[in-house]
Amino acid sequence: MKKKFRAYIPYGYTTEDLRNPDLLEEVKETGLGFIDTPDLIDFENERIKYDCDWYENDRFRLMQFTGLKDKNGKAIYEGDIVKAVGFKDCIGVVKYCFEKAAFVLDEIEPQEDSSYYPFLSQFEDGFEILGNIYENENMLRIGD
Repeated sequence: MKKKFRAYIPYGYTTEDLRNPDLLEEVKETGLGFIDTPDLIDFENERIKYDCDWYENDRFRLMQFTGLKDKNGKAIYEGDIVKAVGFKDCIGVVKYCFEKAAFVLDEIEPQEDSSYYPFLSQFEDGFEILGNIYENENMLRIGD
């Protein structure tokens, strides 16, 4: 199965710039940000090509598709913030765990042992995408 990726390209904006709500709105309004299908992913040189331009790895964040869709049919990628359907308090960030060779849910407010990351496949009722770590950073501070 061919792996599917998306990229987040802030187009010259630094992570610090994107913490500014006005600049983040500008990125959203101009359509910059997420690219669902980079033209070419050059893993060896850590760069992607999109629309005739090459972006070096310090200019984008690459996220892999999990193979799962949420309850609304939207594809779930690394970096998405999801709520497990049927689990009121289970909200987390989708991450790839190399040790487990699987996608896991890194809970924002862990209910039990914080070293335990449940496999996405453990949630039989699925998920609802609430946002992503690039455009909804405020959601990562739920317990603050």
